[in-house]
Amino acid sequence: RAADGTETIRMVPDVAGETLADATTAIEDAGLIVGDVTEAFSPSVPLGEVISQDPLAAVRAEYGAAVALVISLGPEAL
Repeated sequence: RAADGTETIRMVPDVAGETLADATTAIEDAGLIVGDVTEAFSPSVPLGEVISQDPLAAVRAEYGAAVALVISLGPEAL
């Protein structure tokens, strides 16, 4: 607990499959911030949705900690 009584440990929300906008809202609502955002091709995750996150969902993180996201570019064109 911080000196002002606020909880300093937060649960990381599960944002896999969310759009970047929705993931950002969920992360910020949890008292965290969006960290590095990278992109990768995915045959199974639609374009513009979160493939993965770090730290993973349900992990405890310090208030204000960054959550890195990988956003889908959709399937790789052959």
